[in-house]
Amino acid sequence: MRGLANMRVDAILDPLTQRQVAWHTRMNFQEMERTIWLDGRPHPSQYAPHTFAGFSTGTWDRNMLNAYTTHLKESYLRRNGLPRSDQATFTEHWIRHGNYLTITTAITDPAFLTETLVRSQTWVYDPTQRVGRDICEYAQEVPKPRADYVPAHFPGTNPFLHEVADEYGLPYDIVRGGAETTYPEYRKKMLKPEHPLELCQLYCACGTNGNNACPRDPGKR
Repeated sequence: MRGLANMRVDAILDPLTQRQVAWHTRMNFQEMERTIWLDGRPHPSQYAPHTFAGFSTGTWDRNMLNAYTTHLKESYLRRNGLPRSDQATFTEHWIRHGNYLTITTAITDPAFLTETLVRSQTWVYDPTQRVGRDICEYAQEVPKPRADYVPAHFPGTNPFLHEVADEYGLPYDIVRGGAETTYPEYRKKMLKPEHPLELCQLYCACGTNGNNACPRDPGKR
């Protein structure tokens, strides 16, 4: 739902009764498809396969569709940041106002989130649109490792956990501390940096003076 591409929503009807049993959605971004079942079926066992679309059921509360998704395959919350485990659950609230469809999502993940992550996105109704193809080609993006090599860090051996804190002179608990560290009150009990800096040494003039690039120049202040 966070792809923020064009989305097509179709009703799935029971072939015998012609009653609607589900909504089917297709996102243009990466051509992701999913089904939200409306017929009251239960979620499968915790040992059932996990997929990128998960298993979704929905119920109506007046004009709002509430959807609940489980059985999500391990993935990420943002492509350049926080991961998401296969223990996460996903709740959505669909509301249409005229030609606008707003979907508010709430993600809970006991492995990576200390609070529920809430986001929203809005689409504009366009009955004439045609959802195109999103074709990608697989390519090697990193140097090919040895056949017996699996990149991994065992507990306590990851050398990069302190990288951001040390480069910016920040307390380590801030960059690894969860949602609590985002509130102003946290400054009252914030620890001191392990490696304080007197001057900025990295990305210090980013976006200033018309420069969009941020080179690693220790001379910038």
